[in-house]
Amino acid sequence: MSKVMQAVQRKASLTYSLFDPAPCNFPVSRVSLLPCMNGRTSISAAKNADFELVGRNRASRLYTRGRYALYEAYRLCGVGPEGGLLAPAYHCRTMLDPAISLDAKVSLYPLSPSLAPDLTKIEDYLSTLQQRPRAMLLTHYFGFPQDAATVKAFCDRHGMALIEDCSHALFNLSEAPQLGQHGRYTIASPYKLLPCEEGGLLIAADDQDFGARHPQRPGIGREMKTFATALTRIGHDRKRRITQADVDLLPEAVTSLNRRTLARGIEHSSRKPQVSDLYVRAEESLAGSIASKLLIKISSLPQAVAKRRENYLAWHRNVQDLPHCQPLFAALPDGCVPYMFPLVIDFPQDHFYALKTMGMPIWRWDDMAWSSCSTAQNYRQHLLHLPCHQSLSEVEMRWMMSAVALVMTRVPQRRNS
Repeated sequence: MSKVMQAVQRKASLTYSLFDPAPCNFPVSRVSLLPCMNGRTSISAAKNADFELVGRNRASRLYTRGRYALYEAYRLCGVGPEGGLLAPAYHCRTMLDPAISLDAKVSLYPLSPSLAPDLTKIEDYLSTLQQRPRAMLLTHYFGFPQDAATVKAFCDRHGMALIEDCSHALFNLSEAPQLGQHGRYTIASPYKLLPCEEGGLLIAADDQDFGARHPQRPGIGREMKTFATALTRIGHDRKRRITQADVDLLPEAVTSLNRRTLARGIEHSSRKPQVSDLYVRAEESLAGSIASKLLIKISSLPQAVAKRRENYLAWHRNVQDLPHCQPLFAALPDGCVPYMFPLVIDFPQDHFYALKTMGMPIWRWDDMAWSSCSTAQNYRQHLLHLPCHQSLSEVEMRWMMSAVALVMTRVPQRRNS
């Protein structure tokens, strides 16, 4: 068998469960999912004595996105035709795309309901693999630290490099850092937690682990495009303008929804051996823009840390006694700076559609490789990612929390999925 055919078979070993929302004609989100520059976002060179950016005192390189930093981490760990990747069963496609681009076999490991790796089951699973993975990806979901020390010891026993995925976890405790301390490489995505347009950090435990290859500096055209995109997003954010009147109209909006039959998205599967549409091979070796580097450097950590925690706790209080939903995590630990508020809903066929039709900003990982992990298969449709970032206004938070409360209490459960 040719090497080309072997690579195709490795890629095609994954079956993807896909959700096509096109028939739903969902409106544009009325609130920004990610932080952006506005009057509520402070820029300051002042640092928070309690927090710093992940990997601040380690060697790092900035790519345009975390997915391309992952590509380099996988490559440096030997992930490719001769060595696979062990990745979490609950994932965004861009966590797998870099390994697929490297012609590597991707194996998915099971997770507990709290999204922690199930090491006992993984141990059994590894014994069934013909090719031992070169690296294991550990994701600190939503900014909540995993037990990386235990996973690192597990990887050492099995001859795998540990890569810490901090794409949801940019902020670290200064005195007792918990994130990015155990992986051979750590990746982070500043644009998801700070008001910049792009940025994927690759952080090495040792300078010698980087090798000679550096990301390529973007040309002036790319720099201008990034700047123009930032200005456009600021303009879109200003146009949204949620007001108290929008909050007051929510009960009427839910009543109107209940009179309608909402169009459903299309569920299908695919075994196409290719990267997702979100992955651009031409950007694999491209460095982050100068503008993004500057915004990362001067963004106010105190404001980001305080507002994210404040908004997360407001969400938690709001949903605590609601029917048909529950927070993924029971509490927000000291020192944890959340990326989003993860909410598990019981009836996605009713409540997800209703919320999206109202213009709620929601992410959901419904484009995912299939696995036997029941947690991942359940969370694919049932786990919503809701914004809690520092750019949100008080009225935006009220609007979102009121919308969730009204949908959970007033939209009937016609289908259980």
